[in-house]
Amino acid sequence: MRGLLRGYRLVHDPTIVTTELAPTSLRGLWLQRQRWSQGWLEVAGIYIERVWRCPYLDSVQKTYWLLMLLFSQCFYPLVWQVVPMVLSTHISLFYRDLKFENLNLLMMGLLIISTVLQVALAMGLRPLDSNYSRRHGLLYCLLSPVYFWFKVVIGMAAFYNHLCGSRVWHVTARTRHSTQPLALGLEDGHEP
Repeated sequence: MRGLLRGYRLVHDPTIVTTELAPTSLRGLWLQRQRWSQGWLEVAGIYIERVWRCPYLDSVQKTYWLLMLLFSQCFYPLVWQVVPMVLSTHISLFYRDLKFENLNLLMMGLLIISTVLQVALAMGLRPLDSNYSRRHGLLYCLLSPVYFWFKVVIGMAAFYNHLCGSRVWHVTARTRHSTQPLALGLEDGHEP
């Protein structure tokens, strides 16, 4: 954000390959996602007004970044509003809003279709020597809703911590287990 606000242009180099050490425990994953969520909240709080006033960004860029920053601030509290709305429509015996229920079913259907399409696209674009199979894609489709709500719970915890003034950053713990090197598909077979 600081670079964009100073007028620097970001470029993408598709030839650069980076890797990351993923958390090896559920607690590590929780703390990592919480740090990321709280970091986005802090970035949004600092930069929303600066983006709006930035002379180096055009109106489309300002709109994009403002939506991204507002989304990071508002997504987790808003998504929880879906739970009581859906429950109330199914618990109510006297009044059923079929328009809302149909809209909800449509939105859920579109979400499911988009997940399946994303997985199909990713599976179609994977390298030929990839270890990922259709079974992995199916598993991803089945577990996506669970992981989504897991991230929402973490996001709400980060939101709560942020509102309480907590600025504790937990570094993602790494284990001492040896890991298998990631096959990058390098043409000459040498490590970078």
